Amino acid sequence: MYFPLNILMADSLSWKVIPPNPQYVLLGSNISLEWDYELAPGETTSGFFQVIWGQQQSGMSWWLNVAVKSSNLGIIIFRDRNHIHVDGTKRATLIITNVREDHHAAYRCSIESSSTGLAPANVNLIVLSK
Repeated sequence: MYFPLNILMADSLSWKVIPPNPQYVLLGSNISLEWDYELAPGETTSGFFQVIWGQQQSGMSWWLNVAVKSSNLGIIIFRDRNHIHVDGTKRATLIITNVREDHHAAYRCSIESSSTGLAPANVNLIVLSK
């Protein structure tokens, strides 16, 4: 279940859907974290447009990029390639397979384009023992 949300930035992109926060997942299971966005009238994803997912480890103040879906470069996984995936059929969905304890973290999705950006939307992933 996902909650609709309308967060506007610069009268352009807006979040249409973000995952409920927090998200709970059993150790060893798979989870799909779905964000979705809405373009402003007349706006397109042509040119430079990318969706970026980051992970913040517990107690750390910085974010590490884990994946990007770019109009120019396609899908690139930066970290944990055996477990982190991007759903190429959806606009902004991060998939974590065979969840481990170190996946217990905050995740965020943000968007950058040649004309605008969209502030990150965060979700905390809580990994539960079986």
